[in-house]
Amino acid sequence: MVRLNEEVVAKSLLTRYQKWNSGKEKEKLLEKLTHIYAQGRNLEGIDPVPECRCVSVVYLYDNSISRIENLEHFQDRLSHLYLQDNKISRIENLNLLQQLTKIYLGYNQITILEGLDNLCNLRELHVEFQRLQPGEKLLFDPRSLAGVADTLEVLNISGNQIDEISQLKVLRNLVHLYSEHNMLTDLPQLLDVVANLGSLCKLELSGSPVCRRKKYWEKVISSAADSLEVLDGKEVTDTSRQFLKCWVTNKEQRKSRADLLRLQRDVPQLCYEGHTLEGSLPPLTVPKGGILGGSSSYIMPPFPQRRSESVLLRSARSARTMLALSSMDPKRFSQMANVRSESGIFHTTGAL
Repeated sequence: MVRLNEEVVAKSLLTRYQKWNSGKEKEKLLEKLTHIYAQGRNLEGIDPVPECRCVSVVYLYDNSISRIENLEHFQDRLSHLYLQDNKISRIENLNLLQQLTKIYLGYNQITILEGLDNLCNLRELHVEFQRLQPGEKLLFDPRSLAGVADTLEVLNISGNQIDEISQLKVLRNLVHLYSEHNMLTDLPQLLDVVANLGSLCKLELSGSPVCRRKKYWEKVISSAADSLEVLDGKEVTDTSRQFLKCWVTNKEQRKSRADLLRLQRDVPQLCYEGHTLEGSLPPLTVPKGGILGGSSSYIMPPFPQRRSESVLLRSARSARTMLALSSMDPKRFSQMANVRSESGIFHTTGAL
């Protein structure tokens, strides 16, 4: 089994026919080494290389490495780590590498985005197109996201069967988000995330079902901050942004007015002060000796002016009619006096 070690690193520094003149020469060169080029060498593991303490960039992509390990000797200066296209299934043993700014882990077998709690200087994280089993998707560890929330600027999670990204709202300084060819379908959730990413400049979501939703382009731009410059590979100009935001605002205002008119139509016509929307009328108890003789009754609240005038007019007409009838035939009036008026205003229980 071939592993990354001192011998492999030393050979990578020589051309095809070169040889070391002495061991001291090799040691001095390893001590000054800043880049390790070990990509595409069929490596299956990583051994400690304590001689290389000045290394800042390690290229280990295109190998068969199954575990991240033995990198603590690079903790003082290692800033870039390239491990894409290997067989890594877990992000681990990175806590001591606090100088890391960029990690490339695409095309591996990672199922959980974790192990980033102590990487307080991480700016770029690439975990695109993991080789997942059917039914699996890339998950996010909240502790890791919180650990890089203040520094992470570029996140690539494309092609990982992800169906929701609500946890990414904590990445307040995110500038570029790549989430192409995922399973995102919830447009309101996406708009909520985009609205919380106030520094977002580039958003790539093409290939996801949410892109086929009605007014997707317009709604995303109107929800995003003014910093958004590129959406799905297309430039977002200030003119288009301003137009779409005004369009959304006017649409919301029209909807509010329509809801208000609909509510007014649904409210009953006789809805005066003292009435409830259900039409129930609260009882009113009159003390003994009162006008209603102490019985529990309801007093109708005041009518609006127009309805009040109409009721008074009908009452006057009814009074004149009853008066005319009483003068013509007292017995007939006595019989009619026991009948309750339809208007509910003129009412008596006996003859005049």
